[in-house]
Amino acid sequence: MNITVDTYCGGMFQTNGYLLTMGEGDDVARLLIDAPEGVADWLKSMAIDKLDAVLLTHQHHDHIIGLAKLQGEFETETLAFSKFDRELTLVDSLVERMGIALPLDEYAVNQTLTDGSKRSFAGEELTCFHTPGHSPDSLSFYWEAAGICFGGDVLFHRSVGRSDFPHSDPQSLINSIQQKLFPLPEKTVIYPGHGPETTIGEEKRENPFVRAAS
Repeated sequence: MNITVDTYCGGMFQTNGYLLTMGEGDDVARLLIDAPEGVADWLKSMAIDKLDAVLLTHQHHDHIIGLAKLQGEFETETLAFSKFDRELTLVDSLVERMGIALPLDEYAVNQTLTDGSKRSFAGEELTCFHTPGHSPDSLSFYWEAAGICFGGDVLFHRSVGRSDFPHSDPQSLINSIQQKLFPLPEKTVIYPGHGPETTIGEEKRENPFVRAAS
């Protein structure tokens, strides 16, 4: 499978966004996984002027703060588990906790996805897994042929997503990891919402948070 992954990291919480370029010749698709602050300017710096889709792993503020600007400047559609929901973004609760301004412009979600949803881009099939726990709308995006998965804030390198936010649930988070992600082949590369990539095999063997919960 011909897929390249370019990584962007930006915003207050150093949130990852990923540009996927797949296919070849006239059949090329470009997808963006999440839209952290500054991602539109990053794409322009790479001379990208069109995206086929934006896929949201979840709608917490740091993963979608750049989306309204992106939609205003690029021809694209956005796919997520649910439509725009200000409560899901946690803007108000984060402002209350941190005492800082977190502005957010409303954006559009064009298509909603469910557990097991499949989409094809440039002939390459994507499978969506609903992986709640960190957020009730968390999705993980898996390309089996390429052996890559984008999990947002569910599973990190030697860590897991926070489960102390409103709408979070620690047991659901562990269940999502054990039942949806850990059955994937051990060589599957996990691209997380923060920090470096890892593999399923590494986390099954070394992740202390999941091992402690088992």
